[in-house]
Amino acid sequence: MPILTVSSHSRLPTLAAIALGTARRQFSVVTRHNWEKLRPVLLQEIEKCDFLTIDFELTGLLLSQEDRHIGLDKVYDAYCSGARHFMPLQMGLCAVTRHDRGWRLAPFSVYMWPQRSATVNRPAVLQATANGSSSSASTSTGHGGDSPDSDAFMVSVTAMNFLSEAGFDLNECIKNGVGWLRPEQERAKKSVLEQRITEIRQMKEQATAKAASEATPAPPEISPGPDLDVINNVKETIGDWLRNDPHGTNNLEVPMPSAFQRLLMHSVIAAEYPNLYSYSSRRASDGERMLIKEIEGDDYTRHAGGLQQTTVQVGVRSLLDAAADKVIVGHNCFLDVLHAQHRLYDALPSTVSEFKDKWTERFKGGVLDTKYIAETHEFLSPLNPPATLKGLCDFMAHRHVQEHGDETSLGHLLRLELVNLVSDGEADSTSIQPPHAARRLFHKEGSDAEQSSDGESTISLSEKPAVDMSHDAGYDAMMTALVCLLQLSEICSRKGIDMYQQLAFKDVSTTAMSKKALSISQLLPTSINRVRLVKSQPSVLNIAGRDETDMQRHFYMTNFPTSWTKWEVMKVWSPVWVNIAFIQPSAGHASPVGSCWVMARNDEDAESIRQIYDMMDRDHRNFDLYTYDEYQKHRADLSELDTAESSKASAPARPAPPAPEKRRLMEAVRVG
Repeated sequence: MPILTVSSHSRLPTLAAIALGTARRQFSVVTRHNWEKLRPVLLQEIEKCDFLTIDFELTGLLLSQEDRHIGLDKVYDAYCSGARHFMPLQMGLCAVTRHDRGWRLAPFSVYMWPQRSATVNRPAVLQATANGSSSSASTSTGHGGDSPDSDAFMVSVTAMNFLSEAGFDLNECIKNGVGWLRPEQERAKKSVLEQRITEIRQMKEQATAKAASEATPAPPEISPGPDLDVINNVKETIGDWLRNDPHGTNNLEVPMPSAFQRLLMHSVIAAEYPNLYSYSSRRASDGERMLIKEIEGDDYTRHAGGLQQTTVQVGVRSLLDAAADKVIVGHNCFLDVLHAQHRLYDALPSTVSEFKDKWTERFKGGVLDTKYIAETHEFLSPLNPPATLKGLCDFMAHRHVQEHGDETSLGHLLRLELVNLVSDGEADSTSIQPPHAARRLFHKEGSDAEQSSDGESTISLSEKPAVDMSHDAGYDAMMTALVCLLQLSEICSRKGIDMYQQLAFKDVSTTAMSKKALSISQLLPTSINRVRLVKSQPSVLNIAGRDETDMQRHFYMTNFPTSWTKWEVMKVWSPVWVNIAFIQPSAGHASPVGSCWVMARNDEDAESIRQIYDMMDRDHRNFDLYTYDEYQKHRADLSELDTAESSKASAPARPAPPAPEKRRLMEAVRVG
């Protein structure tokens, strides 16, 4: 994968120029021009929503060139390396809210670009890392150029070509992207301003108290001589300072080594300049001096305004802050989660357990991965849905309309409303439409809805869109929301649950729903907080726990016919429900044997898998099975079985067949 190292201060016109001839798309776009106006609207929508979907458009995915990452630590390192060195350019969110016996979807895209004043330039360190070299600088930073406040990041040419072909406007992102402050940056800026506001307040209080306790002091009588000359010179300096800096933006510093003259000057300022405050200070370079400040309400107001502006400058991070107690939904979203943590909050920790602790401490609502649900849920996996987000969305929408679109089951058809929060009356929102396969779910009595019940602009639904909006982050977030609702509808209908009335996205005890209500974690106990890992083993990560990280529940199955499908593999282990992850051969090679990972849901199922395998006739079974420990021990030999040159390779020796009593035990397991 070709990699470029880029400073975030450059405009990259050549990369943007790749998009010439591509239709430019705008899907409810938020930029720095409308950020301050839209921020309260977006935050309000997120705060009241049931769940929030998220998607990032990135400058690249993974740095690692390995075909497959084995072991949780290696998987985490590979994903983190991508999150540390590539950068998100656009964040898409879709707030989904229960509304009027249906669901309201409010999607939007936010262009992201680091604030100029919030970055630290370390391109040399990052370049050294990209070249695979080490330096003292990279050692000192821990990961070399991976600091989330660095203004240098990597670019994958493949990723940028992909974005360009999808109509991504890179120049708009660079010129008008919304910045962000991480929590530590926000605290530092606010601390400085709050300290200054406190100083001004104290000076005003002191001046007010002094004025109330005594009359304005008369100027001290100073006899003609050197002291009077110094005082007059300082008064002239103060006059010039007030004329040239009427708002007191900069403090006046006057070197004055004589303690007596400083005392006289303090008295003169108190008597003749009631709006000024003076104090003495010592600096090693030039000794004793006087500092003179102006006490004005404007100064206080300016710093108070700066405090408020800092809250606005928190930027895109504030949108995720508002979702701290919401269920966050993504599609194949582990990289999105890592980028959110690393760029918007703080640097990714070195271990996966530390990352889990940080993430779950901050986001308590849980995470759902629609790709993982589609591949593993007992009601959805048998449907064999497509792997891509767009394909999955069209597939689920078409199936839902087919099953519930006739007059006898219209009551089960999802009722959806799509709202454009960003529309200002000038944007052409008529071209912004949901996926064509799902358009019927958004219709109201067969016609387009021009206004929602809340008065916001809704989306035209009459025609198939002329421009494919997929891979815009906001549009992908909307498709993820659709997929999630359609998956939940399928599961709830199979279980006889009224999705609108009984499904809670928070703890049931905190909601005012019926006693029959189910929380999302109760409905999807084996899916909540599980995210899919691509080209990895394990192929799933439990963000909030440790069950799936136990490799003792993973088995390497090989030497079966390449024609076997997922269901043929799963039937081998029936009645135990297992997850299957096929191992793809290296690029350019065709494997003569089938190989996959078989994953048990718990320790009991793992033991049952061992027993099923052991009870099979060793001379007639047409595959081999290895525990994870056995796989690690014989990894080199087993890898040969997956290559085109492995026709003469033989599997490592296995233990003897099981004893008769173990066979009888397994028969009991099958019957049970």
